[in-house]
Formats: sequence, structure tokens, C-alpha cells
Amino acid sequence: MRLPATSLAISAFALALSSATAHADTSAWASLSAGPSVLSHDGGEATLRAAMAFDAGVGTSPKEPLVFGGLFRISPTIEEGTDLSLVARGATRGFQTGDFGLAVDLGAYLRTFGPSSGGFVGGVVLGAPPGLQLSVLGHVGGAEAFGVSTLLGVDLLRLTVYRQSLLEWWPNPSSPSEIVASPVAASPAPSTPRASIPAGALAPLR
Repeated sequence: MRLPATSLAISAFALALSSATAHADTSAWASLSAGPSVLSHDGGEATLRAAMAFDAGVGTSPKEPLVFGGLFRISPTIEEGTDLSLVARGATRGFQTGDFGLAVDLGAYLRTFGPSSGGFVGGVVLGAPPGLQLSVLGHVGGAEAFGVSTLLGVDLLRLTVYRQSLLEWWPNPSSPSEIVASPVAASPAPSTPRASIPAGALAPLR
């Protein structure tokens, strides 16, 4: 029996979006990616396939230098089937706010096609404005399964809610003010004392 991957993807994306819009002090991810994948199982030859990945998850505050959280990933492979993954993510603030940055994912996967198997999955995600990402993902598990994917995609929440890049040309009205404000910007500007002028100094000359 195949798992309802489409329903799981929709539910995970909805959860990430509601978390992002409801809590400015919480990070969230909702990305779509695609690219080539090389995989093998049962000791067979490695095959080249087209692959996709749909990620959704939540994490700690985007105001911090490092963001930590968790992701649910659905990875369909054309002509093969779908892998389901649960991973932990560590990311830089630049990555989370739609700028240049880096994220590292580590976790476990479950294969829903062919010989059922599971194992380790991990990868590195390079982020760039305005929410683009390049992922290099790998997995190794039971039934002699292994694979590597290189995927290019976009994170919809880093593009919209959390984006702090390219604001000069593309303002972001949906960005929470807590992310935009820095301690320097948030502090009130010092007031300039006004010099007092004696009343007699303004008297007309005679």
C-alpha cells in the first residue's frame, strides 16, 4: 500500500505556512526543488533519474545568528517512487532571511517503493537571494541502497515572509518587524539639546 504522499505534502506545507504567519519569532521552511539524482538498490547498477523534493518545517527564531529546527521531506523520483524523510536542520541567519547562507540537514528516510528500506539521509543546502537554494543530498540505507541528488529550487517562505535581501528594489511588506529591527535601529536616536537664548538678547537695538 502506497502512502498518500500528496496529502502529506499539502499538510506539511500548510503547517509551515501557518507557523510562519502566526509567529514572527519562529522560523519556517516550505521549499520546492528538482534536479538529477543517481541511485542504486539491491546491489544493482547506479541509474540516473529526475528527482524532486518538497520540504516543510519549523525552527527557532530567525533573529539569532544560527537557526535550528526540523523538516519533513517528500522526495519523489521519476520512474521509481517516493522517499519520506525526517531531518534536523541547522542554518545561518543569512540563509533563513533569503540572503546568502548555508543549511545542513541530517536525519533518516523511509523508502516506499521497491524493496522497502530505510537509513541515513543528509545534505548541504546553499542559499542565495531572494530565497533560491542549491541542495546536495545523499542517502545510504538497507537493501544496499544509496544515492546522491543535486537539486535547484526556491523556498517560498524565505522568498516572502522572511526575506531581507534586495529590499532596495523589492520591498517586503510581509516581513515581521522583529526581523527587520536591529538593536541599533530599535534604539531611539539621541535628542539634540536646544540652546536657550535669554529673552533680553532679542530686544531691538536702540
